[in-house]
Amino acid sequence: MNRRKKIVYASVLIGGALLLLADRLFFGPGPHSAEAAAGVRSLSALGVTTPTGPARSLVAAAFPKGLPPRSPATMSRDVFQLTDRARDLLAGLADDDGAGERVLAGRSGGNTVTPAIFQRDHKLAGVMRQGDEWVALVDDTWLGLGHKIDGCTLEAITGADATFVCPGGRAVLSAIPSRPSR
Repeated sequence: MNRRKKIVYASVLIGGALLLLADRLFFGPGPHSAEAAAGVRSLSALGVTTPTGPARSLVAAAFPKGLPPRSPATMSRDVFQLTDRARDLLAGLADDDGAGERVLAGRSGGNTVTPAIFQRDHKLAGVMRQGDEWVALVDDTWLGLGHKIDGCTLEAITGADATFVCPGGRAVLSAIPSRPSR
């Protein structure tokens, strides 16, 4: 490796170290520093399961503290920071209809949700794939295939869309906002 490349690599490493140092000095330790130091949180210990069995552990990474969990002034937020709602879901303290179904919009299990109402009330923030496993972030909650919201079951995730099967038909949520016609 020649001298010029070494200088570039060294400056990038030094710059990254300075940015991490500035993050620690100006923003201080975050609210989840102890969890990040623990390394791995076990979801199966909390009783969280998927349709096929116990959930895998999530690595609690230490993210920079400068980004707020949800900023009304901007469109950005840290989707990896657990909200109170997500903590309740992981601990099994969230609302459900008695059958273990997640009821995120505050409806009882007896109400029928049409695809149009489902699309109006729920928002897909994004999708993620890790290996063969797909998850969708719907209303600040990570859902896998087979999970239910308001009586609708997550059937498929393709690209930036999530398809739910509702009692009245299929509902498709898209992470890409549609533009209004002119």
